[in-house]
Amino acid sequence: MALRKQKPIVWVPSGVTDAVDAANVLQGAMRNLVNLVPDPSTRGIYVPRPASVLLTDFSTSGISNPGFIPAYKVVGDKVYGFIATSSPGGKDVPFIYNLDSGTFTAISGITAGNTPASESSSGTWIPPTIAVVGTTVIFTHQGFLSGAPVGFLDISGAPSWTAAQTSVNPLPGVPVAVEEFANRAWYSVGNTEYFSDNLVPDTITNATQSVTIGDDSVIIGKGKIPLSSVTAGSVEALMVFKAKSINQITGDIALNTLLNSEVATGIGTLSPLSIQPTPFGLMFTSQHGIRNISLGGDVSPVIGADGAGISVPFINSLEPSRISAGFNINTYRVNTQNSFIPTLPFQDWWYNTDLQNWSGPHTFPAALVEPWAGSFVITPQGIDNQLWQSDIVPLDSSSYIENGVTIEYLYETVLSPSGSTMNEWSIVESSVGLQFSKEGGTVNFFAENEDGDLLANASKTIDVNFSAWGVTSWGQSQWGGDITLYQDIRVPWPNILSFSQATFSASGNAVNGFKIGSWSNRYQARGDMRLR
Repeated sequence: MALRKQKPIVWVPSGVTDAVDAANVLQGAMRNLVNLVPDPSTRGIYVPRPASVLLTDFSTSGISNPGFIPAYKVVGDKVYGFIATSSPGGKDVPFIYNLDSGTFTAISGITAGNTPASESSSGTWIPPTIAVVGTTVIFTHQGFLSGAPVGFLDISGAPSWTAAQTSVNPLPGVPVAVEEFANRAWYSVGNTEYFSDNLVPDTITNATQSVTIGDDSVIIGKGKIPLSSVTAGSVEALMVFKAKSINQITGDIALNTLLNSEVATGIGTLSPLSIQPTPFGLMFTSQHGIRNISLGGDVSPVIGADGAGISVPFINSLEPSRISAGFNINTYRVNTQNSFIPTLPFQDWWYNTDLQNWSGPHTFPAALVEPWAGSFVITPQGIDNQLWQSDIVPLDSSSYIENGVTIEYLYETVLSPSGSTMNEWSIVESSVGLQFSKEGGTVNFFAENEDGDLLANASKTIDVNFSAWGVTSWGQSQWGGDITLYQDIRVPWPNILSFSQATFSASGNAVNGFKIGSWSNRYQARGDMRLR
């Protein structure tokens, strides 16, 4: 018998949001898409993210008791970085790891006197930075001494290391950051950018090789962007960030074109590791959430504000200076410790720039993130002396076992429907779009009301038993197993669901070939209204 006053509602997931209910946000808003990412083939369908895979644990590096990794940069197939060691004790030492061969390259010249004191793995910090100018890899680190405030790794031949002051005109302090720009090394000290000679990063010949950035507040970080200009085409710019302002540097002193201008006031960052170049500009985490500086030099509104996506975890970051991010292909992934939640979890959020939506929070968050060859190299949060590869796009060969544990997914809607009808609701029938094409599994379903009370739970187990042609007799087995193509599956609720507002969720172990999409409910409006 058909339900009276029934109202079917189809929930097509469109991304994760901070919104508490569905009244005034994007259609299909989700509370959680844990370890689920957009299916590359179909909008509105999600698949498990691939597991991160261990690249190296530094056991073959020759470094004594390797510990916390405070910085690294991927250049081609090489990773240049710092890692804590016991020899010399209490110091961070440079390393080179070859991603293609899986081997370490020895570095000569490392001593207790020319390596910085080790960074802590927690708390507020000024993160070390790394840049490459010509055949020199340049390192900044707050553990360097003022007499030798910069690390230089010569890679023109057998790699050799030293720490030194810049020649002719010394830096007035230990720089907080370095970036290559116009073939020069640009060093941030206080509120000033000091730049080296062309392709000679350890020399500042002229006292005029500096640019003062705005007021006396200190520089936090910087990043490069190719600005688009109608008259000049594409022009590279260096964006310099303070806590509450952003300046743009273009040109070069040798061409008499050096220009410094402020592009934003009241907007800046406390998270230098969040500044990441993308095909669309330069993304960063401001105190109000994620923003983007476009190729035209314009600073965007907050991406994901007011329930359009994710901003609360970034506004409430326990340590903004520890926020780290990376961009590759179409994904800006940003990690933070969310103080808005009493347990203070570390969270990994992914923003898809093609679909302009969020997924997460993903488990196995990263302390540091660097793009590499369509993937990422990460250092997992709380795990020392290891580099891992973390892929964005699921492949047929992808694994779903991460650090010895099977990845679990959680698909959860925000509260729906909205309270505008003043009705209580009943549900008898629900369905969800699923696919198990490679492996079977069990999906667990839950419905909870606005107080978090469980209304009902159920589960569905799918077996995928492929039959080989010519091995079994016709009619003895189901060709392709129970589910091989995407289709709606009935949620076997054990009872009628009655509520004012509710969330609906599905969870289970990630397996190859799994997809989840639209959630459909057939609502029946009741004549009463819940009173409190």
